[in-house]
Amino acid sequence: MIIDSSPEALAAMGIDVTKFPVWMFLGGLLAWQASFFSAVMQIRNMDKPKPAPKPAPASPEPGASHPPVEAKGTVLPPRPPTPKYDFQAPGKEPVTGEV
Repeated sequence: MIIDSSPEALAAMGIDVTKFPVWMFLGGLLAWQASFFSAVMQIRNMDKPKPAPKPAPASPEPGASHPPVEAKGTVLPPRPPTPKYDFQAPGKEPVTGEV
C-alpha cells in the first residue's frame, strides 16, 4: 500500500480497520481499470479521421480587446451613472468626490 495509516488513526476517523486494506486494493484496481480503459479508447480512436478545423473567427473591431459576443438569455439593462457623495469629517470642511 502506498499510504500507511496507523489503526488508531483510522479508528479515530471512524474507518473499519479490518476492511481498510481491502478498500484500498479495490480503489487501486478501479483506478488501474479506468486508466487502462482510457488507453484502449485512445488507441481505438487513433485510426478515425479527425474533424475538419473550424474556420477562424471574424477579426475584432479596431481597438477592441476581444471579438463581439452575442448575448444569450436575459440581457441586463445598462448600469446607472455613479452618484456623487459629500463626505464630511467632524470639524472639517466637506470633501466632494465621485465613487
